[in-house]
Amino acid sequence: MIVVLASMLVCKIASAQTNAVLFRLDDETKQILRKATTDSWFKKEAFTSALLGGLTAIAAAWLAYRWELRKERKAEQEFNWRVLDAIQIELKTLMEMYDSGTGAKIKDLKDGETFPYWLHFTQRHFVVFESNALHIGKIDPELASQIIRVYELLKVWVEGAGINSHHVRDQNQNILALRIHPTDHNLLQQKIEIHSLLVTQAKVMKELDGKIRFEVGEFFKRFDKLRQR
Repeated sequence: MIVVLASMLVCKIASAQTNAVLFRLDDETKQILRKATTDSWFKKEAFTSALLGGLTAIAAAWLAYRWELRKERKAEQEFNWRVLDAIQIELKTLMEMYDSGTGAKIKDLKDGETFPYWLHFTQRHFVVFESNALHIGKIDPELASQIIRVYELLKVWVEGAGINSHHVRDQNQNILALRIHPTDHNLLQQKIEIHSLLVTQAKVMKELDGKIRFEVGEFFKRFDKLRQR
């Protein structure tokens, strides 16, 4: 291009006293230079089309992401509700079993009385809660706290019932031994000590019974309120 331009360049040099050199270009050369300095590869229509295509792709990706995120949140919310429903059923079942058995007698204990019953529990007392403990934190914070309080109290109550059952076992063994040795001083002293332990444990279990009933009731209230939102 430079050779062509040079060959077509008509230079008229005018010398003056200032030794200035003046270059003048003919019309054809000006036209060639004008075309050479124009970016022929750039098309406004093509750029606009590419820009719109890119923006459309970005918008489509964003909408797809939002839809997938909404889908995941909905699935998580539905799962959380299933967990809550299962926990509610477990607590209702436990309380019904508790109130239909000897556990119902605890709330009516008077000061100084014992709870002379042996209670047996399986290794996994709270299957639903223990299986879904990791998901509890994903639900309503207040309700989650309520659930944790209920089950912590239930665990303490189970431990207390286990301690009471051991005292009952010791008491039964003591009674059998006294039938054989009714005047044995050590056995008589042991009888007094075991009875004192049973009285203390009965008081502990009655206090736990009241707390459990209150917290379970609060859980059901919060659960129903959350359902109504």
